[in-house]
Amino acid sequence: EKLHSIVAELQDGYVPRHLYTAEVTSSLKIDEWCKEMSEQRDLLHEWLSYGYPGKIKLHLLRNPAGLLYALKETFCMRTDNTLDKVYIDFRVQEVTNIYLPDLLTISKTNFGCSVMLSDLYLHNALYTEKSSLLEFLPDPSASAHGKRLAVVVTVTKD
Repeated sequence: EKLHSIVAELQDGYVPRHLYTAEVTSSLKIDEWCKEMSEQRDLLHEWLSYGYPGKIKLHLLRNPAGLLYALKETFCMRTDNTLDKVYIDFRVQEVTNIYLPDLLTISKTNFGCSVMLSDLYLHNALYTEKSSLLEFLPDPSASAHGKRLAVVVTVTKD
């Protein structure tokens, strides 16, 4: 119900009170702030309308641990498990390897308890998909500077 009221406020053009009275942690230009608010509204609307969205931009998460805990709780409710018997698994993949069907499938599998976190960028590092490892490159000229990655987070049982 609270989520619905926030989405309704945002769609009506109002900023929810808790967002503008919260302590400011970083300064943004007004156009950047408006863009971020619009993206948050879209994320909340998608979540409210369709369940967990398939893709979440990392900069929109105010409380990443809260999202992960919510995924675990939801998985437990839908599978009759307890929190101590489930854990979070993840895999990293390049954004160029992500296709729309993958995004649609991610949010519909695993009882709706899988999500993709996107817009990670590598700087002075190399991601090896075959071994799923990040390697530090001391020579910046050899880096995969700006390579876009996403993390697929999934809740699973012991």
